[in-house]
Amino acid sequence: MNIKKLIIAALSSVMITSSAAFADGHIMYSVTADNVSEHSSKLTPGMLNMFSAYPETFRMDVYENGGNCTIAPDIAAISQTNGTMINDNEGLELPNAGQVPFPDPTHPQHFVWNYRMYAGTVSAVDRVQTSVTVKADGSITLGQQETSISFPPNPNTKTMYADKNLFALFMQKNLGPPRTAGTVTLVHDFIDSYMQPRKAWQYSPATRRVRRAPDITYDTLTTAGGGIVTVDSYGGFNGAQDRYDWSYEGKQTMIVPLNNDMLSETAVEDTFTPNHPNPDVVRFEERDVHIVHASLKAGTKTPLCFKNFLFLRWTTWNACLS
Repeated sequence: MNIKKLIIAALSSVMITSSAAFADGHIMYSVTADNVSEHSSKLTPGMLNMFSAYPETFRMDVYENGGNCTIAPDIAAISQTNGTMINDNEGLELPNAGQVPFPDPTHPQHFVWNYRMYAGTVSAVDRVQTSVTVKADGSITLGQQETSISFPPNPNTKTMYADKNLFALFMQKNLGPPRTAGTVTLVHDFIDSYMQPRKAWQYSPATRRVRRAPDITYDTLTTAGGGIVTVDSYGGFNGAQDRYDWSYEGKQTMIVPLNNDMLSETAVEDTFTPNHPNPDVVRFEERDVHIVHASLKAGTKTPLCFKNFLFLRWTTWNACLS
């Protein structure tokens, strides 16, 4: 189960960091079980575990670097001065609404805040995404979700909401698999979860009713995650930070998934093997990343995840792996 969770987390990051403009390039080298020790300093704990578990089939092809994404110029222009963390670091006071919170981070949670607020550097997101769960026998369950997200703090967002603490308006409709098709989730996500915890509602086609959903937080399982993806691991890390102790591990060159157009353009049956993604369609690059470590606080219980690492691109603060 833990190995498969690592696969799902890795794939989430792979798919997020895809760009057709930068997908060209040549393979510089491949990491295999035979030479993994030569590259171990650039690999995450999850990657090392994959080589240990599947030495005959797991491989990482490392390509020449593609292009870099950057923060939009209008957001960069207003992101010149650090904000301030308040309310046990669960809230922010910012010089400018919509800015990168900490352009000059000096605290571990500054990096987390930059990552969390990164999504708001665009006004809105509309997408139809496919989720894949690979079972132990190699069978595949496909899911599909239609998602719309609006970010009121973004200067380009036109919204009727006057609440300055509102970070995101999220709505997702499950299109499949059949057992969850028709389920609709609506979330109001707030910047300061200490003052205003996340509010969520869910429509069930079975009951034809909308109910408050107070548990769309922390280690609650997502509807589309096949029973192995939690809410707070969605997209790398999501939601309140108060259950973890955070530490900054420094900036380091790592091998990370990036510019993965082959993955999205390949048929699902050719993308996955029973134990891991098909190495022929996954692209890795060497990149400088900030490494932030989250360790579950003493006395906090969770059945799934006791520690996590975020690997954040230094150009955008976006997580390329977790």
